[in-house]
Amino acid sequence: MRALTRDLHCLDRRAPPLIAIDHEGGRVHRLASPFTHFPPAREVAAHGTPAVAAVAGAMARELAAIGVDLTFAPVLDVASNPANPVIGDRAFSDEPEVVARCAIAAFRATRAAGLLTCGKHFPGHGDTRTDSHLELPVIEKSRRGLAALELVPFRRAVASGIPMLMTAHVLYPAVDPGLPATLSRPILTGILRRALGFRGVICSDDLEMHAITDHHAPGDAAVASLAAGADLLLFCHRQDELRAAIDAVERASATGACRSDASRRPSAGFRRWRAGAPAIAVRSACR
Repeated sequence: MRALTRDLHCLDRRAPPLIAIDHEGGRVHRLASPFTHFPPAREVAAHGTPAVAAVAGAMARELAAIGVDLTFAPVLDVASNPANPVIGDRAFSDEPEVVARCAIAAFRATRAAGLLTCGKHFPGHGDTRTDSHLELPVIEKSRRGLAALELVPFRRAVASGIPMLMTAHVLYPAVDPGLPATLSRPILTGILRRALGFRGVICSDDLEMHAITDHHAPGDAAVASLAAGADLLLFCHRQDELRAAIDAVERASATGACRSDASRRPSAGFRRWRAGAPAIAVRSACR
């Protein structure tokens, strides 16, 4: 594994690729033995924030040892709906302040071990009754309701300097009745950028999940997400869908269908990210 990540980093010595993993512990565990299979977030949080920091730090050190740069964690969702089929014990708590404290402890411990972090899933996936891997969830909650619960951990994480946030493939009709957060400018630009003042990188969740693919072609989703405010798009399974998305973004940029600020935003976002976090710069063993 170390040899593989070293070779990948050496593909571009000026801007080494980021090697990322979705690795939270509990159900979201990607690496077999001898890597430690840590408990889910809720179980760890029951022992307090020192335990959360210790586990996050240990997990990050294992990942750093094999050359991983970025982990798609911590989960900032509030587990407010017991019927939620996809978040559950991945969330630290059903109380927003507890989630905020634990997530910030995990973020800081991960950063201290040398990894970049990505909190998720903005503006909140904890109150859904369906799984966005399988269909498009809807949260029927007012803006005031979102601000009082779902947004609390994200607001705290932004204030603490978290460098990246992942979007939720969830529809919030009170904010945007037509598009899920991943594709919604009122949510990504209006709430996250302007209202919360987030200056880091906005990353989509996997655009091959059914919450997106049941309603949008890969290229359309990619262009819409960038136009909404995203900097980084995830396509995690099929090369043909990734290629279709790249082609669509290139066409949209060439024709002006994708606004110039959206087409330039990814490189600017990553420059801000790296400039603001020199202690966790991407590692490279290239000589």
